[in-house]
Amino acid sequence: MRERLGRIPTWALVPLMGVPVGAAMGISVTKDGGSTGSAMLSGILLGLFFGLAMTFALNRQRPLVRQALGTNTSPALRRAAIRAVRWGPVPADPEVRAAAIRLAEYQLNLLRGQRRVLLIVWPLLLAATIASTLAYDNAPWPIALVAIYLSLIGYQLLRPKILRARIEELTKGSDENVS
Repeated sequence: MRERLGRIPTWALVPLMGVPVGAAMGISVTKDGGSTGSAMLSGILLGLFFGLAMTFALNRQRPLVRQALGTNTSPALRRAAIRAVRWGPVPADPEVRAAAIRLAEYQLNLLRGQRRVLLIVWPLLLAATIASTLAYDNAPWPIALVAIYLSLIGYQLLRPKILRARIEELTKGSDENVS
């Protein structure tokens, strides 16, 4: 989770997450020949539902991420640890490295828990999108959904390997700095 999302108040997360999805739904309904009223209603309902669901999920993760990073960490240390998990050289500061290792292990455990379900869900959504496009719609816009689903499947397959490699890098970096 990005550091900025961790600081946004709960009341602001709902519209931040929901408005883009609701707007896309409203546009989709309008393009499919729906009335403006039905487009607005479906956009508002889907945006509200999506915003609430994402806010709930993020609020469940916030304390776990803070716990993984350590309870007495400064914002600068948190940002450095989050950055160290993603890319770049191994941090020289042992406190940042330790926080980065804990965060990477937390993310890896989170992915392990979701992996089986999501490796079923994303291919099913991909197949449903392709089947419905072929059967009912010749519009090119579902190609974007296919690309999104394929990238989510790739993410589920590759991210654990990347995290394990980064944990190993960070751990070796701490061993090298000790000796």
